[in-house]
Amino acid sequence: MTNDEFMILTLKRTNILDIKLAIQLVILDFQAAIKNPEAREERKETARRSIENRWLPLLENIKEQFEKQDEGS
Repeated sequence: MTNDEFMILTLKRTNILDIKLAIQLVILDFQAAIKNPEAREERKETARRSIENRWLPLLENIKEQFEKQDEGS
């Protein structure tokens, strides 16, 4: 299986909510690193890029799928 292929996971809604919470906590941790005056600039930039390119898009994807699922109910 390649990284571009879709994978179907069967999880309860509560499991997905736990995943959303974990993502939100990762984002908060990165935001704290960005605000930390003692953090190196490259660490801050890595945290910014990680939030923008990985975690926020993933969170948005989950949100969209929840909305589609709720429309179908």
